[in-house]
Amino acid sequence: MADDYVATSSITIAAPRERVWDVLTDPDAIKEFMFGTDVETS
Repeated sequence: MADDYVATSSITIAAPRERVWDVLTDPDAIKEFMFGTDVETS
């Protein structure tokens, strides 16, 4: 396999960008949408 191989993908999310950001950064929202995952930040 070539060393310069790059795979890309994209999706469209039917939500305002503010909501998407909240779900990616808010621990309670992460837990809700990512199957109970607990997130810790420092």
